[in-house]
Amino acid sequence: MSDRMPTNYTSLADKSVFITGGATGIGEALVTAFVEQGAKVAFVDIAEEAGHALVEKLGKDAKHKPLFITCDITDIKALQDAVATAAKANGPITALLNNAANDTRHKWQ
Repeated sequence: MSDRMPTNYTSLADKSVFITGGATGIGEALVTAFVEQGAKVAFVDIAEEAGHALVEKLGKDAKHKPLFITCDITDIKALQDAVATAAKANGPITALLNNAANDTRHKWQ
């Protein structure tokens, strides 16, 4: 775990958290913060390589190794299946963070 988080929110320990868009950017920071608090984190993203790398990075010292599920959240059935998989692995979801976004930049014309 990193030394960057001085506060320990004991109420988050062992809670089941589900995060969309968790592999990179703000989502990666959210996944990291909840894992560092001892939560059981499941996250989805279409960035498969980054998602697996984050699990590898955080899982070494985590109380609960995060669960990454490759999922395009625009596919409703796939998202429902991912939520069910997360709940089966980590227990009923107690926190949901909808972070996924398409952050494609366009050149101003």
